Amino acid sequence: MTPRIPIWILLTAVGAAACRPDNPSAPGTTTVRDSAGIEIVEHPAGFEAALPRWTATELVTDIGSGEGPGQELVQVRGATRLSDGRIVVADGGSSELRFYDSAGTYLLTAGRKGNGPGEFAFLAWLQRLGGDTLAVLDAQLRRVSLVAPTGIFVRSISVSRRQEQNSIDVNARLSDGRFLGTSTTFPDMRETSGPVRRDLFAVGVIAADGTGFDTVAVVPGLEMYPGIGHEGGQAFPALFDLQFGRNTLVATDGSRIYVGTNQPEGLRVYGPDGRLLRMIRSATPPEPVTMEHRQQRMRETLANFERSGGSEQLKAEWRKNGEDARYAEVFPDYERLLIGSDGTLWQERVRRAEDEGRRYVVFDSAGKAIAMVTCPDRFRPYEVGPNEIIGLWRDPDEVNHVRVYKVNGKQ
Repeated sequence: MTPRIPIWILLTAVGAAACRPDNPSAPGTTTVRDSAGIEIVEHPAGFEAALPRWTATELVTDIGSGEGPGQELVQVRGATRLSDGRIVVADGGSSELRFYDSAGTYLLTAGRKGNGPGEFAFLAWLQRLGGDTLAVLDAQLRRVSLVAPTGIFVRSISVSRRQEQNSIDVNARLSDGRFLGTSTTFPDMRETSGPVRRDLFAVGVIAADGTGFDTVAVVPGLEMYPGIGHEGGQAFPALFDLQFGRNTLVATDGSRIYVGTNQPEGLRVYGPDGRLLRMIRSATPPEPVTMEHRQQRMRETLANFERSGGSEQLKAEWRKNGEDARYAEVFPDYERLLIGSDGTLWQERVRRAEDEGRRYVVFDSAGKAIAMVTCPDRFRPYEVGPNEIIGLWRDPDEVNHVRVYKVNGKQ
């Protein structure tokens, strides 16, 4: 396991005591109540078992399986469907946006590798905005490029990396032109042992011109622990990810901001003004992490080391880091948040194995759970909607495909 050096910072303090309901939920009933103007949606233990089962296993389109132009994909960073049915793919390997018709036939390419206008040094994410305008983050150049649905470059916005001592990352563009971001800093790296911790970081809004940072919430980050890293024949203090540890996830539908901390107080929903509107909770107890889960994770880690192509010394050092890894006692509630094109919230359950088909609990726009969805193995959704899911699928040889699956089972 390679040491992770994250960059969290404490900016302010946010209390959640005022958001707790006055009375417990009735057994087996999803309740909605108000607490100090904040809506609390509480789901009882085991509520998932009673949800309708949807599936996303009926393949509609497969991009990357043909021999024609535009079919070779490397390091797919995102995919979206435009209102006229066309599909746009952000290909990190070529630093291009590729356009396809609704059946997956290649149409045209926008952008290329470079630092100039309309070029990309490192594609990080792709987002479809109103009117089918595309927003593309270049993580290396620290800018968001806007591209018309025709593929023509419109303009770019540079995003400030630092504000005082904080490093700022961009997560998405909001409907009003501002950006959703996070603000973090490097922790003290002198310790080589100690307990698991979650350093705090800020979720906030960046102005439309890419400057400033207005804090919405201060939340705990990834569960980590200090240890000794080994690389290049050297040993040094490092922070490692707790295997199957909790993390905080952030998403937006363009106006509301969703922040899931994997803590009992629940997933938070903020308005465009930063006011806390809703908390979505579950009383379902977490699933234990067993020895079988640990052994599976170790096998996957070692297999990834072998495929890395690094030197034998580097592989041996990575193995050493992996052998010393710590594991969580229970799984987090979720590991990813997606917002559907119909305003639904898709909460991705933690995978016990790397290639396991992703599972989602779907909540309606009011925060009530309405379904469980199962996806194919080796498939990572980028865009979810009421009728289909678009995402990256990797074949057994790790070749990238962009696939569209139909959502079945809806009433």
